[in-house]
Amino acid sequence: MRKKHVMSAPVLALAGLGVMLGACEYVSVVILPDIAADLEVSLSAAGRLVSVFAAGYAIGTPVVMAATARVPRFRFLMALMALFLAVNALSMLAPNIWVLYLTRTLAAILTGTLTAVALLFVRQVARPEQTARAVAMVYTGMSLATVVGNPLNKAICRLLGWRATFAVILLLGAVLLPILARLLPR
Repeated sequence: MRKKHVMSAPVLALAGLGVMLGACEYVSVVILPDIAADLEVSLSAAGRLVSVFAAGYAIGTPVVMAATARVPRFRFLMALMALFLAVNALSMLAPNIWVLYLTRTLAAILTGTLTAVALLFVRQVARPEQTARAVAMVYTGMSLATVVGNPLNKAICRLLGWRATFAVILLLGAVLLPILARLLPR
């Protein structure tokens, strides 16, 4: 008889975190024209949001991870989630492109760092023989956000405006925070 390979609740919660992080990572790509129109900037200026995010992710993530190597991971994850929610709220409320550049840079650093910390937790919450599969689940969450999230973000943007797409990310984070707090080891 073949043994079932069911993922644990903590792994599924981390996969949910992957969905949220993937949604954050690509949110501005599909709504750039709406951001440009609303903030009265060129499409090129709005397009820099993608570059700003990429630079923040690539440069900020390793720096933050190196600087916080000795910080207890559970508290670190909870603090990152709280900051992530605050930064995305500021993105949603951004009065101009400069505030959006700043908040998207911070969101990038937080997204990259949260991804790295989530992958550290995978080793703690998955059975040894399922670690690779659990890592794949987290990345599947991120990929799912790209495949499903981008069209959904576009639809939300068309119906409710670009700021509503950040509200959805906030909602995902607000739902995930207590779930992660309950399921992850301290």
